[in-house]
Amino acid sequence: MDTRQYMIVDLERRGDKRMFITEQVSFISENKNGLWAVRFSSSPRVFNYNKARLLYLTYPENVNFSEKGLYIKNKHINNVTELLRFSNNYYTFYRVTYNNGYYENLEGNEVYITRTPINKNGGSTWDYLRKLAAETGLIEDEDNILSKQYDLVDTMRDNVLLAQYLGDKTELLTYRLPKQVYYPFGCNASQKSAVEKALTHQVSVIQGPPGTGKTQTILNVIANLLVAGKTMLVVSNNNSAVENVAEKLENEGLGFIVAKLGSTKNKETFIANQSDYPDMTDWSIEEHAIIYQLAKDSLLNVSQGFDGQLRQAQLRTEYDALLKETQYNTL
Repeated sequence: MDTRQYMIVDLERRGDKRMFITEQVSFISENKNGLWAVRFSSSPRVFNYNKARLLYLTYPENVNFSEKGLYIKNKHINNVTELLRFSNNYYTFYRVTYNNGYYENLEGNEVYITRTPINKNGGSTWDYLRKLAAETGLIEDEDNILSKQYDLVDTMRDNVLLAQYLGDKTELLTYRLPKQVYYPFGCNASQKSAVEKALTHQVSVIQGPPGTGKTQTILNVIANLLVAGKTMLVVSNNNSAVENVAEKLENEGLGFIVAKLGSTKNKETFIANQSDYPDMTDWSIEEHAIIYQLAKDSLLNVSQGFDGQLRQAQLRTEYDALLKETQYNTL
């Protein structure tokens, strides 16, 4: 039988590729008892099947997936020439034909076609996320709940950093690195780089798993901004992250520079319980030039050490690769 026009599925074998038996059938018809009378190509005998077991689907829909994303078994596929959907009120199956002429039959849950041309985005990350929301968002009363929230964000507002970051990143400002950057809370190579980027970019995203020193990096950024006479706002989607920063500043004797705000209760507590400034008379530096040069030289030495560590790691990786290649060459 023509596999492009008919699909016969043995539901008793569902989950097995052998459930698709269209090519094996030469004739199928409903008999007077309401059963499927089937003759296979390999035998002249007629077999009768209950309709609860044998599924006979006709008139497939030729699915137009141009400019849309086609996913088969959770993988994005772009070498398909034809996609036929066989379905009734209870079951859906697909016949997928590839560029090389090969075809296969698949269950409905193995094939996914996006509703929007999400795989041909060509725009910004924000455009992609909006299309993703339109594709996967919860529909309620014909409204896409997630898309409605995205529509509330105005990426054209040039005075809002988040809007610029999500929209036109070319509008984001960059700055010169200060002549002297301080790391009073210590750092490693990646943390040093993160601090420098945070000080030279209007928006900087620093990420890493727990224990990689994100709080330490924040503290170093705060220190450099304080030296520059600036103020800052530290926020988080959980209180513990902000408390962690405040606690470490308190441990360094800098708790007085922190105003724990946020909720109305926190504001009232802060106003009612402000502590006096500590005695900072011995905080002054008499020989600024000497201290400045010492900090500069120390940072230079540390930077050279970091560069050496990175180069050593690169050489070790290259060495390991050469060892593996040598093993294969000697076989």
